[in-house]
Amino acid sequence: MAEIAWFDALLEETLSGVGFFVDYVQLHFNLNPLLNVYTPILVTARGATQATGDPGFANALLGQMKKRVARVSIEAQKNIAIHFADASTLSFATAKDGAFPESFTLFTDVGIFEE
Repeated sequence: MAEIAWFDALLEETLSGVGFFVDYVQLHFNLNPLLNVYTPILVTARGATQATGDPGFANALLGQMKKRVARVSIEAQKNIAIHFADASTLSFATAKDGAFPESFTLFTDVGIFEE
């Protein structure tokens, strides 16, 4: 089960880059840490939610760039949510989905964490 301490490196960082790949999305937080997400993502901002595959998803995700991470929350066996200072969120399921054996991989200065 994912531990909240794994995500401490994201706190106070800003989302500085987004990479779209066939099977996953890569999120850069000032280049490091780096988070690969292999399950569908929800972006909630200004009262609207866009999910992976929705026509407006890419623009909604790119709209999160330059926003500072305020906190990260984990709902055990369900999802992880990255909360930004402006009250918008990125969240993704921790249940396995697709070709990868894990739902995410987080690369930080202190190690690599995945579930």
